[in-house]
Amino acid sequence: MLAKIGPEGSLHLIRKKQVSEIVRILDVTAKKTNLSHHAMDIRHFPTSVADNGGKILYLSRLWDPARHTNPEEKERRRIQSETRIAICRTIRRHFPGSIVGLANEPYTQAMAPDLVLDNSFTSKLAFMKALRSTDICLADDGLGDTPGWKIGEYLMHGKAIITTPIRTVVQDFKQGRNYLELEKNRVENDLLDLINQLLINKRYTAMGNENLAWSQRYLYPDNYLKNLLHLAGEMP
Repeated sequence: MLAKIGPEGSLHLIRKKQVSEIVRILDVTAKKTNLSHHAMDIRHFPTSVADNGGKILYLSRLWDPARHTNPEEKERRRIQSETRIAICRTIRRHFPGSIVGLANEPYTQAMAPDLVLDNSFTSKLAFMKALRSTDICLADDGLGDTPGWKIGEYLMHGKAIITTPIRTVVQDFKQGRNYLELEKNRVENDLLDLINQLLINKRYTAMGNENLAWSQRYLYPDNYLKNLLHLAGEMP
């Protein structure tokens, strides 16, 4: 906890967490911290879809099943880890110029040492830089089998998406138009085909344009608030 002098000379205490947030806000270049607020400044997000030649992105992490007591969660983590490892290895094998890998953690070092990323590559700034240089981005279930925010970042950068099944209702977000679906137990059989579908005639650019338009319609702050107010007005 740190101290600051108030406007009338009074002493105020600042918690370390508050200090961290202040530093992130002031880190305009996004070079001093791992999660600078400026790394996610939508004013710097693209307004059109770039073509990077069909380059693929998949960065993720593994969760150790042993670190949870619930048997169902243990099994979910085991399946999730197998899926993420299979995705990384399939992409690396067939598309060696892709950006893929897993966060550097003890469990990952034991399960998939060949996929461990350097720590400097997993910062938010590094991720956003990698995102801008790719076209086809992969995602899978987040906590509680819900879509992670990573999909939102893909959408706001106009990327084509391949994801494991989305179990929640997302307004006007359609399979085939906004994303292609990959079953967890079909990675080695289906992933290559799904990627090739997007590469044919650069279909990834068409999907990217759909997703950029979708994000501007539903995720950008002004329209996001308008949609919330509209839904609130429809409530009984």
